Amino acid sequence: MLGKHLIQEYNMNAKGLTLVELLIASSVAAILFAVGLPLLQGFVQNSRIQSVTYDLTQSINLTRSEALKRNADVTLSPKSSDWINGWTVTANADTIKNRGKIKDVTITGPNSVTFSRNGRLNTNGTLSFAVDSDVMGYALKRCVTISLGGRVSLIVDGDDDGDCYNG
Repeated sequence: MLGKHLIQEYNMNAKGLTLVELLIASSVAAILFAVGLPLLQGFVQNSRIQSVTYDLTQSINLTRSEALKRNADVTLSPKSSDWINGWTVTANADTIKNRGKIKDVTITGPNSVTFSRNGRLNTNGTLSFAVDSDVMGYALKRCVTISLGGRVSLIVDGDDDGDCYNG
């Protein structure tokens, strides 16, 4: 009985963690951090690609809408001949929208996108943009396609092979 009484008294007076408990908790936290960090980087990069893709889609729709509204040609073009530097939407000499430089994402696309006064592309076919990034060997990609009639489509790389043709 005396031993049981001493153990209960010791437990009632104990405060804080022992060194062994602290080392175990630290080890578990380090393992969770090491496993979770790469997943978090992929999540952040996917969010960036999604944000840039939606901004590009919105700018394309704005370009078409302004062409219809102004009854004139309106152009979406990259800054400094590269989409990664951002883009502008212009009608004649008026700048309608300015998008700044983009970080950690690659955009490839046509030299410019021009909608005529009837809302159709001023080209003979469809135009495509590819928005992608490569994080730790994991290819992330989204494609934006504009039909001749001005319809914008978004394709997500569903099979994670780095292209927008799922199959």
